[in-house]
Amino acid sequence: MAFAACKEQRPPSGIIDTATLTDFLYEAHLIESYAYTVASDNRDSLGHYVDAAYDTLFAKHGIDPALFDSSMDYYSHQPLVLEEVYTRISQRLRNQQDSLALQTPKPSININGSLQHRPL
Repeated sequence: MAFAACKEQRPPSGIIDTATLTDFLYEAHLIESYAYTVASDNRDSLGHYVDAAYDTLFAKHGIDPALFDSSMDYYSHQPLVLEEVYTRISQRLRNQQDSLALQTPKPSININGSLQHRPL
């Protein structure tokens, strides 16, 4: 019985599949994190950026806000499936963070004792 509950099933017609939902939410979280990172006194232009970014995101995935809302309503009643979606998103974010950490120059101490950045 537990195995059947964990087995991923195709969503009904009119609901975003889990792969598309995962990609969409991953990119949405990147948009939101960027917005929070650069939040400044100029919130109006930031709001325009976020709105434009979401418009682009919806168009890229071929969905609209109503379809997204109905899909999230559906998946909110499928907690094991939604948990798996967010597990995949978390892993992708960790992988991206690890990749960026590898690209960050590491400081080193030169012969004179001062810090300098060196390329990887």
